Amino acid sequence: MKIISIDSGFALYKEKDEIGRCALTPTPKGGTFGAFCILPQWRRKGYGSYLLKEALRALGGYDREQATVFTAPLPTDPGEAAFWAKFDFQPEGTQLVRRRTPDLSLIHISEPTRRTPISYAVFCLKKKTISYAVFCLKKKKS
Repeated sequence: MKIISIDSGFALYKEKDEIGRCALTPTPKGGTFGAFCILPQWRRKGYGSYLLKEALRALGGYDREQATVFTAPLPTDPGEAAFWAKFDFQPEGTQLVRRRTPDLSLIHISEPTRRTPISYAVFCLKKKTISYAVFCLKKKKS
């Protein structure tokens, strides 16, 4: 499989045949999907999911550090609605919307915050000899 960026979005190829296409217009914080189509004989095999994931990834849809908003037209049938719901698209007014906010739980340290070097202590543990361990056990029993 191969995804190629085209003027109107992305095309999905299997070997040399185009099996799917999505129209995607970039926006400042994401994108707007237009038509999304997989040929009927290739549906329900994961190709549509692959194409949508890669289109989202290309425009930062999976970036944990930035907020993104993607929109798509409302689906006409329940199967199509379930497909978009797998990728967190929810109906809002006359369209589907996928919003992602940055993950604030991640801590990013690009510069060292401590000016003095840190000293590390290293401990070495020696293994007890068997005779000593046996002696200790016998002493505790009496």
